[in-house]
Amino acid sequence: MKNIIKLIISVAVSVITFLWMNSIEFKPSKLNIDVDAEFIRADRFQLFYSFDSIPQFVEKESINYLIKAKQKEIIEFEVPLDDKILTTLRFDISSSNYEQKPIKINSIVLKTKKSKVVFEKNIKDFFKSNEYIVYNKKGKFETKLVNKKYDPYLLFDANGELLEELTQKQSRFTTTRMILFSFLSGVLVFLLVSAVIYAFKKSK
Repeated sequence: MKNIIKLIISVAVSVITFLWMNSIEFKPSKLNIDVDAEFIRADRFQLFYSFDSIPQFVEKESINYLIKAKQKEIIEFEVPLDDKILTTLRFDISSSNYEQKPIKINSIVLKTKKSKVVFEKNIKDFFKSNEYIVYNKKGKFETKLVNKKYDPYLLFDANGELLEELTQKQSRFTTTRMILFSFLSGVLVFLLVSAVIYAFKKSK
């Protein structure tokens, strides 16, 4: 009977510990974006981000990355989130060289401290190109002039749901860590209760 009581107390403590740890949340302060791409000519890659329900792309909410010629690049961006809700992203893959050769984008990774989404073969499905870009048979993005204008970009198209999921409040601890700490707390309580009962019996 005493062992059953100790077990019930231990399980209760484990459950309470798990629920307490799960309730501790944090909101990511930044979104990291890694673009694995291959360029033939030097250029400028610019990322625009918007916190508006109707996207407003402005220079102050953008990040530039200078591309070197004939080089595979891991382009890294860090988007500040603060308390705002990120709604969309725009990737200006060639901002300064209208003679750019077809660009190969191997992957795009969106990640926060605890969440990550990787786009590889499905890039063209989630990142919609405008009229200045053609996705060719070799899986590359060809940029072009249209009426003597040049503004090729890819617009992240996920209805804001994926970005909201990535940047919403998250549990500070992983599920594995919560289970481990909950189990250990239950075991510790079981041992402590056993020790107290043993000491009480011995004192009689």
